[in-house]
Amino acid sequence: LKFHWTPRWRVASDDPMKALGANDPLVGSAVAHGFAEEIGQAKSSIVLISPYFVPGDHGSLSLTNAVKRGPKVSILTNSLAANDVAAVHGGYSKYRDRLIDGGVSIWELKPDPKQTGKSSMMGSSGASLHTKSAIFDDRTSFVGSFNLDPRSVKLNCEQGVFATDLELSAELAAMFSRGTSGEISWRVDHDPNGKLRWTDATRVLYEEPDASTSRRVQAKLFRWLPFDSQL
Repeated sequence: LKFHWTPRWRVASDDPMKALGANDPLVGSAVAHGFAEEIGQAKSSIVLISPYFVPGDHGSLSLTNAVKRGPKVSILTNSLAANDVAAVHGGYSKYRDRLIDGGVSIWELKPDPKQTGKSSMMGSSGASLHTKSAIFDDRTSFVGSFNLDPRSVKLNCEQGVFATDLELSAELAAMFSRGTSGEISWRVDHDPNGKLRWTDATRVLYEEPDASTSRRVQAKLFRWLPFDSQL
């Protein structure tokens, strides 16, 4: 365990009344506003780790526009089999293709064998991935309670710390590198024919890996239902 000390840090904490407030969620959520600023200012790389990831139209456009501007954008989230909320995965999956088409690199964490049987449609704290963090330009890191989803932006009272420190960012980047290895995660992209695929160190699959038929049905149902704001 290493301690890092830096004078360059700031706490972002949401107003508990934000759910009653402005139409613009970036006004009500200090954490979301901080993310938007860092994504907009990034010049070389954006790394996002979010157990629940539902970017919505605005978030998807922000990330794909960042790729067009220059930074490499990489995301680690839970796979369907690792996610304890099938509804959230369904909400995320509707944006997956456009993110990949827009140049965003996506990895989905494989399920933790210890959590087998603990997932449900609406959640039971059985997700494999719990870390909520980010790295911008290998210099500024975020760690906090904020998921990149509508509930964190509009409803939940979130908080976290943005810190600028090269050593801290490097340590977090090493964790991301380990977490996206083929033994631990699936790389999700399109094959030459544009079909969605999952690859790891040994296999190539064309459907949600390690997920039961019922889980796939649940996720597909919420992919088409207009419930994003509650996910």
